[in-house]
Amino acid sequence: MPVPAPTTKTERPRGTSTEEPCLITLRKPRHAWNIDGSAKAHVPCGFQSWLRYATHHTGERDECSYVDCVNEPQVGGHVWLSRKGGQRGGPVIAPICRSCNYWKKKSTRQDGGSRSRPGAYAEAEYTEEMKTAKRRFKSTDKKAAEENAKTSDMPRRCADDAEALADGVSKLSL
Repeated sequence: MPVPAPTTKTERPRGTSTEEPCLITLRKPRHAWNIDGSAKAHVPCGFQSWLRYATHHTGERDECSYVDCVNEPQVGGHVWLSRKGGQRGGPVIAPICRSCNYWKKKSTRQDGGSRSRPGAYAEAEYTEEMKTAKRRFKSTDKKAAEENAKTSDMPRRCADDAEALADGVSKLSL
């Protein structure tokens, strides 16, 4: 029996009827941070881990998805890619190292200044737990953290991104 040829991964609007995730491809680094409240998210059927899910859809990587890290990816982390000039962003599964996935690491928090490497990322579901999770910020100054929360991508605009993606907004060139 002939072995079927591997299928090509295509980029398509979210909400289409397929088991393949929509992919976001970055040509340049973009601000990104770990999503709070993702611990209860379930790995899709057929995958043993989020890392296997991510690498299956986006390919193997030699380094963590965060620009400033050279460690090997060890987990598939729920990461928020910021929107930039109308380009798509939102929740993705990114191959990252355990150090960058650690909840106490300040540089991968929402205002930590971390950036994602160029490459493909598989979009992830934005669960209710993620939407309502308490946000952790790098800033130790409470007033600065509150101000950052008012101007950051995630708490205020993530619901807009999720709604736009659910409505099938077409893929924009990144």
